[in-house]
Amino acid sequence: MTRPEFEFAYLQPLFADVERQRGEGAYRQMPAPQSSSSLATDDAPLGMYSASTRSGTNSDSAGVAHADALRRPVHAGEVAPQSPWTLMRGALSAYT
Repeated sequence: MTRPEFEFAYLQPLFADVERQRGEGAYRQMPAPQSSSSLATDDAPLGMYSASTRSGTNSDSAGVAHADALRRPVHAGEVAPQSPWTLMRGALSAYT
């Protein structure tokens, strides 16, 4: 009995986003919030210790890293039955 191929066409848009987020060996930084946003207003008194940079960058990097950790075994054809769900949960929880 042969193992059926893992169908991952529905993941291609996510993987394309991950590849766009990757720089040379690192993930790209999130842009600063728009000056008219409430997040920019929250950041104003904090100076270089802005909450948007710390929380936004950390959660974005964690989400992209989890999605990238899923992308690699999928492209290699070595997907374990449990890992896709764990990695997707990690990616989603970083953004919520």
